[in-house]
Amino acid sequence: MQITNTLNNCIRILFNPRIESFKLFDFLIVKSLEERYLAQIIEIYEDKFDASQNVARLRLFYKIASNNEVMPYDKFTPGKECEILKVKPEEVENFINNDKKTFIFATNVKNSQGLSLQYDFFNKNAIILADKIENANAISLNLTKKLSSERHTVFIDFTGIVELEDAKTIKACKNFKMPLNFDTIDFVFDRCLNNASLEFQAAGFEIQNAIKVFAKKQTEGFIPFGAFLRVILEQYKATPYPELQLLLTKMKKYQMSDIFARNKKDYEALEAAIRENDITIIDLSGLDSIWQKAYVEYIISELKDDIYMVTRINEEVFDVDLINKIYNKKQNIKFVPNVSYNY
Repeated sequence: MQITNTLNNCIRILFNPRIESFKLFDFLIVKSLEERYLAQIIEIYEDKFDASQNVARLRLFYKIASNNEVMPYDKFTPGKECEILKVKPEEVENFINNDKKTFIFATNVKNSQGLSLQYDFFNKNAIILADKIENANAISLNLTKKLSSERHTVFIDFTGIVELEDAKTIKACKNFKMPLNFDTIDFVFDRCLNNASLEFQAAGFEIQNAIKVFAKKQTEGFIPFGAFLRVILEQYKATPYPELQLLLTKMKKYQMSDIFARNKKDYEALEAAIRENDITIIDLSGLDSIWQKAYVEYIISELKDDIYMVTRINEEVFDVDLINKIYNKKQNIKFVPNVSYNY
């Protein structure tokens, strides 16, 4: 084995596959004097100049302190004189799991042994990287099933193709609906009146606030959709702005699509499904990306108990503000997203 190149946190080594049995995803220790780093083989290919040699590319992920504590990678750039040591898979598992409660996450295809991970790993901002949606769904669904033995788990599905045995699937606009309440009214006005005239903006802001106050005073905390239409119609009769007529037209269209709750039962179905089932798949495939975002924001605001939430992140639905809200303000949600490598 020979180190041929080092750059930032990556090392390239040249090895003879007949003598040294390096395999993709093997874990290695990179040692430089007293410094040690945990690395993994992320690519293997044949050397174009020598058919008897293979090239492996390693990436350093963590620093290992003198007391064997795992530390964040500290931007150390390894030199060609580094020593590289193989690590047994079970040593890595023991090292990572640290005698905590574990579950079998997957099967190691090299030795057919179960790969164990600690539950606590998924309580600390774990993330899954996968480019192909079928791979992302496969690993996320397997994880969903495993995590559900610890606490209720929600899988948000944007594709409509996700199926999982023993899971309860509820479809937005069919099995549950979003209520018009203090929070969602803002979204409605922003969505419907984003191109409002300057003349209307001040009046529209006052109307919006008045409706929010009205919603907050309702005993059930939301305005039934039919009542909301009547409020807008009365306001339009009093102040016939074209924007209010546009709002009415759009809201009637949303009424036909059953986006908003008409009664308390419509939105309580979400909480009931999550409470009564270990796994709940929430299908948002029938909505466009704008309303998917609105529903995700509503779902996140409604999740009160400790829960795992697994989903595919995309830029249309998950903006920076929403991601920050999940991580910083919703500590009860243990978020396990999967994303593409280029996200």
